[in-house]
Amino acid sequence: MGDAGLTDPVDAVVDKDRKLADHVPDRLRAIEDVLFSVVSDIYTNDARTASTVTANERDAIFHHVDDEDVFQFTSRNGEKRAMQIIVIPQDLLFSDIMRRWQVCPGFLDIVGAYGVKTNEDERVFYGWRESGGKDELCYNVPHVERHGRDLRDPWSLRQTACYHQHSSDTECSRWIMLNVSTSSRTKLDRFLDSEDTQCCDLALHARLLATLGRNWTAYIEDLTVALLEQDNKASYCSIDKSRENHSFTVTYHDLQDMHMLQTKIDCASVAVEACVEIGRNCLTHFEGNDGLLLICPTSRQSCRAKLGVYVSDMARHSQALQRLDRRLKGILDLISRVLMFRNEGLLQNFNRHSGDTLDALSAINQQSRIHQATLTQLFATVQADSVLLKNLGIVATVYLPASLVAARPKTVFSSNLIQHVAAASPAAEPQRLVLSPQFWTYVATSLPLMGLTLACTLFLDRRSRRRAVLEKVAAADEGIVSGTGAGTAFASTLPSHT
Repeated sequence: MGDAGLTDPVDAVVDKDRKLADHVPDRLRAIEDVLFSVVSDIYTNDARTASTVTANERDAIFHHVDDEDVFQFTSRNGEKRAMQIIVIPQDLLFSDIMRRWQVCPGFLDIVGAYGVKTNEDERVFYGWRESGGKDELCYNVPHVERHGRDLRDPWSLRQTACYHQHSSDTECSRWIMLNVSTSSRTKLDRFLDSEDTQCCDLALHARLLATLGRNWTAYIEDLTVALLEQDNKASYCSIDKSRENHSFTVTYHDLQDMHMLQTKIDCASVAVEACVEIGRNCLTHFEGNDGLLLICPTSRQSCRAKLGVYVSDMARHSQALQRLDRRLKGILDLISRVLMFRNEGLLQNFNRHSGDTLDALSAINQQSRIHQATLTQLFATVQADSVLLKNLGIVATVYLPASLVAARPKTVFSSNLIQHVAAASPAAEPQRLVLSPQFWTYVATSLPLMGLTLACTLFLDRRSRRRAVLEKVAAADEGIVSGTGAGTAFASTLPSHT
């Protein structure tokens, strides 16, 4: 290793940095559940307490690079002027690194941004400090990457943190990079392994920022294509709902798509503006600290130019996103007006059809009243005819015995009960009919039978009426039982003794 400070014991921490070390445990304790479960094992003790890991074990941890890395540390050897990437496995306690390198508390805020979040974190972390001949610079770069999953949106908004510590006494630099993607790490490896990597510290910052910002152009192009699709729908859709089959279809689902697109544009705008701020602050910081620009004076201008190009590109992306946001608001307003106009047309049609329906119901009601009056009149006529038929039936029943008696042989017209009175001349026609002296037998027989028949008819009619009255009373009693209970109904049916 080019830095002997990595193998020094913790007891060698000087008193002037103990105040900083006392603040670090409180800052790390808030994020220990997010990062590693072993952080609390270190920071619950005082910073002056000796580490439980021996120097040989720590050296073995630093030289063991086979495990998957959790944090990437880029160390600069002051003697050989060469860049090296050291992969730190999870076995090395992150808190031990923070304490040994005396990392500024501002970097802990950046680390805290990598915890579990319930919403988008739009905080921008950028800061540096100068203490005891040591410069520290840290920032959190938002960027976009293709996630490679089968989802509707192929992009995901990510963030990569960078920490740079430079000691002017030893001219040694230490780097911490968090959440570097595989592709970005490959590009940084190639950059550091190249033969012409004899540049200042600004070169690595410029290369890191340029590598992380390479996908913004493609991402903004995808947002533009999605917005253009909605623009075509809003511009060429039919206002009339009936003619929508021959044009673009606009529904409330498009408003939901526009809302999600607006959210993406807002997040991208915040991220790009953060990148612009980071690039400008890097330029300002390195221009005011020439001691950080160690070698190759001619390459300093090249690094500054590259970083300036990065800032210009990010500013151009920010302007493009602002234009997209203005276009999106206009398209959203147009789609809302189209849907509002359609809703008003549908409401007018609904009101018109409702009026027609009410008119039809009124006509049906009028016809029902006419039919009801006709049925009432018909019912009255049928009831009168029924009474007439009933009376005729009674009369026919009463005269039935007389008819039967008259139908017997040798009676009435077939007997001598009614006789013809002949004229004086035999050739003359009969003049009249006269009753036979025995006609009284017919009357004497028929009248009792008719009286008996009338009595039976009246008896049966009275009996049927009484039965109908009893049925009505029984029905009324059943209604009382169902309404007030069986006990009350039973009491109401008891005979009264008055």
